[in-house]
Amino acid sequence: MFRASEDRAGASSSSGPKSTPEIRWTFDTGYKIASSAAVGDGMVFFGSYDKVFYCLDADKGKEVWRFVGRGPIRSSPLIHEGAVYFGILPPRGDRKGGIACLDMKTGAPRWQTEILEGVSSSPLMAGGFIVVGDLGSCLRAFDPATGKEAWHFKAGDWIQSSPAFSGDTVYFGTKAGLFWAVSAATGAESWKFKAGGYIISTPAATKNRVIFGDGDKTVYGLDRATGNAAWIFKARDSFISSAAVSDGVAYIGSAGGRMHAIEIATGAPRWEADTGAEIASSPAVAGGMLYCAAGTRLLALRLKSGEQAWAVDLGAKISASPAMADGVILIGTEEGKFHALK
Repeated sequence: MFRASEDRAGASSSSGPKSTPEIRWTFDTGYKIASSAAVGDGMVFFGSYDKVFYCLDADKGKEVWRFVGRGPIRSSPLIHEGAVYFGILPPRGDRKGGIACLDMKTGAPRWQTEILEGVSSSPLMAGGFIVVGDLGSCLRAFDPATGKEAWHFKAGDWIQSSPAFSGDTVYFGTKAGLFWAVSAATGAESWKFKAGGYIISTPAATKNRVIFGDGDKTVYGLDRATGNAAWIFKARDSFISSAAVSDGVAYIGSAGGRMHAIEIATGAPRWEADTGAEIASSPAVAGGMLYCAAGTRLLALRLKSGEQAWAVDLGAKISASPAMADGVILIGTEEGKFHALK
């Protein structure tokens, strides 16, 4: 799933390459890829702007099956109990997108729903429901087996931020800069917080904090229980990237190309690394390294210092986030090429 876990921590249990990797295989869709991959049972899953959702063999990069949706697929997939779930944007000239649930092995549809304005957000399991935000301003919960809607919460503006889940609460932000905490069971509001700018950044939930960036050049560490700001970190650039959290530190990249390491407890800076290009994707922590994309390059930074360990230029802008599996990095580019590197 997007950010590796329900709390959206961005921490992988798999290790990644410590030295400069080579491209093992490439699969070309011919269209923009912004969907971050999910990996399960030796297969890799992602969507593309060609309206196709792909399942590839993770070892060789060969197509296993494909599903053609009604519109472009930016949403990153969720794998759950033999099924894969993802959102679909409206096709050009239409306003209806939706959510699809497919059989993981065959790609056969189990259910599909139509949602006005479509879904860019990435789904997760929360309180026994599939929960996802839509571009028509609602957070929605669905029965994972049938697709029947259990509840929805009207947030007031479109939701591109993917929800995070921890305890019994779902956390998410909106374009209007409102950040919400709602019950996973009922969708009832727990609290809300007004940020200074738009929120596209997906929150990361820790034991006591929920962390996200906004369009007003700010990273927030909110108290999970109350929604009050425990700390506020001001930067020089806006944020659409989501934070990765590990061992008391949050790592988040800015539109100006700066990767920040921030103490989760206090909001104090640990280090800052200038990558030299926009960071539109979200970093992943694995094996003592921070893997991220900046412009057209895939980078590995050392967690303790931010020092660059290696960089690989993939030749096109990267807005998808890296997925890790068995020491391999899996990531697509806006040119439509999906790569496996090791």
